[in-house]
Amino acid sequence: MHHILFLVCPFSYLEQPLKRKFGKEHFFLTAPAAVFGWNQIDHLIVIRDLIVQQKVNEICLVTDTSCRFIDAVINRSEPFGVPAEQTIMSLYIKNYFNCFKDKSIAHQRYQLARLIMQQQIEQLTKVPLTGECIAQYSIIVKGLVSSSGNFLE
Repeated sequence: MHHILFLVCPFSYLEQPLKRKFGKEHFFLTAPAAVFGWNQIDHLIVIRDLIVQQKVNEICLVTDTSCRFIDAVINRSEPFGVPAEQTIMSLYIKNYFNCFKDKSIAHQRYQLARLIMQQQIEQLTKVPLTGECIAQYSIIVKGLVSSSGNFLE
């Protein structure tokens, strides 16, 4: 049986739409804005153990363009106070001139969601505890940018 581990933001409410699209036999781990603490050993152990014990074949990191944390950074709103916001803000500032300056809000949301997804996948595969497990078990790692209306419904 093919098992997917989805890494998602709990505030984007993607679990049910993903289950409808991909099936109910998959697994979910959540973190605000799908930004995980790759330096927190407890997160890494949970991911590694889930991969091994549940025979996960694929990991899919999903970010959503309607994410409240992405929106807060783009619109320079009051922060919510979660650690993920610093990561998102850093990506926004680092890529401002290449991806965001003079672009529509919709374009900025997509680009920032894509950058978060790419960064999180890179970190997931490079951190020794998860990266070695992914390599050892030949886990497929993918990313998906969702827009509340695009792939889900």
